Amino acid sequence: MRNQILTCQNLLKQKNQKKFFNSSGKVIGTLEGAVFTKSVRRSKHFLRALQAWGTDKQVLEDLKAEGCAVVKLIDRESGLVYEAPLERILAQGTEKDLGFGVQVFLPEKEWQVKDPGQLALFKEVG
Repeated sequence: MRNQILTCQNLLKQKNQKKFFNSSGKVIGTLEGAVFTKSVRRSKHFLRALQAWGTDKQVLEDLKAEGCAVVKLIDRESGLVYEAPLERILAQGTEKDLGFGVQVFLPEKEWQVKDPGQLALFKEVG
């Protein structure tokens, strides 16, 4: 019964999410409420030359039109979660086209970094 409830909750959650696609038609993330969540891999999505995370410019503009306030990146390799206000990315980001369409790169130091593993330790102690 519990599994059925969790499955129903997941279905409801998915219905409230809007998928966003890159210029190649690949799903790159979902918008739920005012938060856009994107799964990334540092080895592939982090631009070392700028020490920055990038997101497709058109997606960012579409997110703004949808009322998005926060962009959240989840690094599958480290488990770290990066969050930044969409307005900061658009205002302070650097535009570059590296062959995948124009992307906007925000330096890593401008993102709030969270380590879910550390948060879990605090919950266990408390």
